[in-house]
Amino acid sequence: MDFEKWEPLYLEIINRFGFSQEKDEKAALWLSERIKEIKGDTTQNGGFDDNRETSSVEPFQVLKSKIGRRSVVICGNAPSLEKEWNAYLKKQCLEKQCLEKQNSEMQCSEKQNSEMQCSEKQNQEDTIIAADGAAAVLLNRGRVPDIIMTDLDGRQPGDAILEIAAAGNGALLLIHAHGDNTALIQKYLLLLAEKIKNGTIIPTCQCRPPAELYNFGGFTDGDRCVFLAQAFGAEKITLLGFDFNDRNVTDLKKKKLVCAEKLIRRLSSDNPGKIRYFSDLPDI
Repeated sequence: MDFEKWEPLYLEIINRFGFSQEKDEKAALWLSERIKEIKGDTTQNGGFDDNRETSSVEPFQVLKSKIGRRSVVICGNAPSLEKEWNAYLKKQCLEKQCLEKQNSEMQCSEKQNSEMQCSEKQNQEDTIIAADGAAAVLLNRGRVPDIIMTDLDGRQPGDAILEIAAAGNGALLLIHAHGDNTALIQKYLLLLAEKIKNGTIIPTCQCRPPAELYNFGGFTDGDRCVFLAQAFGAEKITLLGFDFNDRNVTDLKKKKLVCAEKLIRRLSSDNPGKIRYFSDLPDI
């Protein structure tokens, strides 16, 4: 998402919550400087960049390969996640069995039909994107998400460590800087450094992005995942573990969930039929 399109929403959100744009920008600039130090590049302008879309191609290529024209499953960190993840795995298994049965019953004599069948069998699995603490739920079940979106403030103390470790085990980690989490990023900076160098971490922010940082849109970890999937051309987006009426959270979190739901609804209205909640899907 172009920042010019996101900026009016961003300003509306921070004004509603009383958050500081100046603190967001300071956090983004601070992380920008740390990343340049880690990479050994102090020649770049540290100011805010009006053309972030073209300033670094590689992160976009990586994200495009993981998301573009793919079926994407986004996992939120609601208490319902584990139950919905089990149901998702079961549904995937049943769909695979049905497809294999159909293929075994098909007798294609023409070469074109045979090639088509082979191509269908080679379809790649869904891309899994986890929102912050949802990553720990999947990792504890042995599933490394393809992408993790986090500001390192998961519900459990060990969530951030698990997420950072996952970046060395196949996951792409999008670390989000905002006005209230600079200390957290500082705390884990040594662990993040090597992964920043090898490109398995992509830093993001919610204000205008300075050098080295990106803004794909979104406010909470969950809705930022949806913005990311939309920005890089996901074919369809399925949401698991999203509960906008979760009563077991703070009052501030409840307000954030209301905001997240509105942002996702806005994206859904702009892309009819593309974004759906797993709980709304019919059984096989």
